[in-house]
Amino acid sequence: MQRQKTMKKKILIVDDNKELLAALKDTLSLCSYEVIIVDDAGKALDVAVKTKPDVILLDLKMPAKSGFQIAQEIKDFKEINRIPIIAITGFLNED
Repeated sequence: MQRQKTMKKKILIVDDNKELLAALKDTLSLCSYEVIIVDDAGKALDVAVKTKPDVILLDLKMPAKSGFQIAQEIKDFKEINRIPIIAITGFLNED
């Protein structure tokens, strides 16, 4: 009897914080996910289209382009608009 090879679920993480990306990649890889990281907001849409991840973890606050803009670009792109997006951010309440 042959065992079916299960495909790893793919997670795309988009964040400008390289240390956070590395930590998330290490943690999620240990949980058997295929992790793709992008530290340049300008490349996020292209990578999402090429890799077609199962879910996207998206930083909302990035210097070049906000996560809100990237989310809208993804939702406007028919080929990947159904991929769930989970927002992650470092927003702090600054008094």
